[in-house]
Amino acid sequence: MLMYSTYEAKAKLSELLDEVASGKTVLITRHGKPVAEVRPVREAVDPLRHNPRLSVVLKEDPAASLDPEDWPDAQFVPGP
Repeated sequence: MLMYSTYEAKAKLSELLDEVASGKTVLITRHGKPVAEVRPVREAVDPLRHNPRLSVVLKEDPAASLDPEDWPDAQFVPGP
């Protein structure tokens, strides 16, 4: 892990970001004590697309049964 003081990190921000972009983690210190850790970003994952508990499987075409004759009691209600 690379280590930069806050002064060095400010002065060499582009270099620091190049190191992080190459996969390295950088520790930033203030007066010798760790204050921040900069690491590469992981790929964003859409939780709704990748969670099997939230998936929906349609067995038939839901639009196929939208014939108005199938819904004799349905009434049109205008929106606000």
